Amino acid sequence: MVNKKNQPEEIFAGFITQFDIEILEHTDRELRAYWHVHEADLNPAHIAHGGACFSVADVLCAVLGYKDRHVLTKSSHFYYYHSIEKGKVEIICRLSRKGSFTSLMEVELIQGGKVCMKGFFDMAKMKGTL
Repeated sequence: MVNKKNQPEEIFAGFITQFDIEILEHTDRELRAYWHVHEADLNPAHIAHGGACFSVADVLCAVLGYKDRHVLTKSSHFYYYHSIEKGKVEIICRLSRKGSFTSLMEVELIQGGKVCMKGFFDMAKMKGTL
């Protein structure tokens, strides 16, 4: 099932109430979105909590892999280059390699024209139906 913003309900259930994510474009190979970072997403240093950044990247990789049921995070590498502040963050998630049971996703979190964070997520196929 997909909601009115063309987002898979099963992936986003409960998640979009925690983070303000807006999907802009979603193809088989790429997903573009905005994450509107609010005060609640910040840590005591007034920058986006690292776990929040990782979670947003992870769930968007699952959305990109949704069609092939590649929605389970098998492994990941996540790099923090610059802090993310309150405001709009552009997220670009790309399918780098696709296999029958796993896919490699590459994701960038961009704010103010700078790549602030970059991740690589090995997404595994979920058995059964979604």
